[in-house]
Amino acid sequence: MRNILIKVLKAIATLEDWSGRWVHYSEVPYLKVNPDQFHGDPAGIYLFPEEFKTKGRWENFPYKFVVELPKDANVLDLARVSRDEMIELVEHCFGYIGRTLDAEERDHLEKAQDYQDYGWGIIRNSKFMTRQAKWNKALRDLGYDAVFDDTGAVHSSEVQLIVLHPRKLKIVDMVRKSGSGFKELTDTTNHLVGLLTKYGEITVKEPKKRKGNWTRDLVLSSEVTVENDDKYATYKLTVQMDKKVPMGIQVSLAYSEPRLGYGSGGDYSFNKKEYNFDRLLTDADKIFKTKG
Repeated sequence: MRNILIKVLKAIATLEDWSGRWVHYSEVPYLKVNPDQFHGDPAGIYLFPEEFKTKGRWENFPYKFVVELPKDANVLDLARVSRDEMIELVEHCFGYIGRTLDAEERDHLEKAQDYQDYGWGIIRNSKFMTRQAKWNKALRDLGYDAVFDDTGAVHSSEVQLIVLHPRKLKIVDMVRKSGSGFKELTDTTNHLVGLLTKYGEITVKEPKKRKGNWTRDLVLSSEVTVENDDKYATYKLTVQMDKKVPMGIQVSLAYSEPRLGYGSGGDYSFNKKEYNFDRLLTDADKIFKTKG
């Protein structure tokens, strides 16, 4: 273990790589390691650079933390891990689940150009897939406080910093989303009306509280209907809530003639402030058979 520790720690990231502020999105108002994470990477607190635009729906979470890591933190930089160090790291982690590298895995690690990605992947796809806490311990036992990755090994399109223990983080700010979503629903309804005007005559049911289809809860929604001779389409807009916090607006095609035979719609993200209506408009072209 000691020899591996000395060798692997050569891959510690420099301050320039991971200093500054990082962002964590959460469903709860405190920082914690999620014991039920949906992916097979090591248990930890997953962070994005503050200026980075996430690719998934992380920004729809109700709480946003801005944090900093102490300057003396030991951070494993996957991009700086040499081939030999990656092999040693995999062997070390495998020791926690009682297995070793087989001949094919070792051969690939010794030859592959993307050996960091491959090495991380075979750990993830081993028994660590359901034992993320052991992977966390294996890394902490080597002296690491966090893992920094901009190679795509942890996530194919996102830069990530995995902090292995919340005590290593300094919370700079916490933002909780609030509001009913009424203004955003009104703006989205008006935006949709502007896009659909070319297809025919518009009728709008203004935003208001309505009873949900499957529950007794009141939901904030509106409707936009387009009519053109014997063709029509009705779109329902509903504010999506999480823990009583508005996250976005779902737009769905409720009725149409002719029928499409499949669902259609779009959405609006409160955080990203982006409309996703491309499919909705493509399908409107099919319903009304018009372009331009």
